[in-house]
Amino acid sequence: MALLFLDTVKYWSKTVGITVGMSFLRTYSSIYIFIQNQCTKMYDNEKTIQYMCNSLLNWTHPMMEWVYFKKIEPFYEPWCSLSYNSNNNHIEHYLNLNKPSHYVPLSEKQVLFYYNPFAFSSANFTCDSIQNILHDISNIWSSSDPLLIILKIKHQYISRMNKKKIEKISLEKTRKHLLCVEYIHPKMAQSIYLDIHPGYYVEGNEIFSELFVERCLRYQKSAYIFDSDYKLKIMDNMMRTVEMHSNEYMIVDKNNYIIYKQ
Repeated sequence: MALLFLDTVKYWSKTVGITVGMSFLRTYSSIYIFIQNQCTKMYDNEKTIQYMCNSLLNWTHPMMEWVYFKKIEPFYEPWCSLSYNSNNNHIEHYLNLNKPSHYVPLSEKQVLFYYNPFAFSSANFTCDSIQNILHDISNIWSSSDPLLIILKIKHQYISRMNKKKIEKISLEKTRKHLLCVEYIHPKMAQSIYLDIHPGYYVEGNEIFSELFVERCLRYQKSAYIFDSDYKLKIMDNMMRTVEMHSNEYMIVDKNNYIIYKQ
């Protein structure tokens, strides 16, 4: 009888403990999401708070890169990233699209001076204005070498390779087509899983070009070897496995993805 009583007490203690634990977890998650949403709303709507936060984060940015031993994207938005290779070195420049003009020394022979007529008003960043920005930068880029252009606007990424004609821009989100992306190199003992931000799932985005993959590697902690011998092993949301190589890239479509040769 005593054993039955003890077993009953243990059962109810365990049941109550699990119930209380789950209730606490739900409450904590709700409070966390509420605070996060309120902070995001304040940051997006209050220019003074936005300026103060950006100033503090920009001041600590180099320190955080040193602590985490990896590249970290700017905390301000909107921005534009320009990536290219120079003497086998990956070079990246950021343009703060809140500023009206930029002077960027891309190389000894080429200087980029870009005037942004849409500065100071994020509401002006429509599909047409984004297309104009991409088109202007592509025209300024006089080198025959590849250039990767990435814009981050309103928590979404627009990724394009340099072309004289930029296709029509869409800001429409797509489903998350990919479950995991694995970087594999024959000279590396272990592979690296690349974290693709959900903001890249925008219709028309061009991802996994050689420059895009190298940039992804720079923004993670693991040591790596990079050259054209790598391959990507990708599992999509239909549980299919595909492989991509350095001469290929992917275009994100609304309901699917397409792989092209570069």
